[in-house]
Amino acid sequence: MSEATLVPAPNVVAFLEALPHADPLQFVSPPGLGGTWRAKFIRAGLDKGVLVVHWSGAGLCIVQPSTHGACADCKGRKGSQPCEHCACSMCAWLRQTDERASPRVSRARMEQLTRRLRALQLGSAQPASAMLDEDF
Repeated sequence: MSEATLVPAPNVVAFLEALPHADPLQFVSPPGLGGTWRAKFIRAGLDKGVLVVHWSGAGLCIVQPSTHGACADCKGRKGSQPCEHCACSMCAWLRQTDERASPRVSRARMEQLTRRLRALQLGSAQPASAMLDEDF
């Protein structure tokens, strides 16, 4: 099937039309990828060619470039495992989506979160009353 005859599913078309209007930090669930991703990362992936519509049109998919795992340092090693520091477009994009470069949590914020967790109560303090069919 050639790319020219690709007909995306209606949910893929609706997602791609709504994506430019989504808040960049909002979590979205792209069809085909599963899970939730920030809208800014889906946009960046589509712009860089890391994400494309699957050949079936059923959803988005990640494109693995031919340069994946083939850095000069790891190329000569035996084994089929890609290197851990691959700099291909797919790996660079996946590292960005991990959001590990976020700022550290301050001590005051950590103490505030700890107090909120200690005060957290699940359920109600009073036992729920049973309702019988006759009460309806």
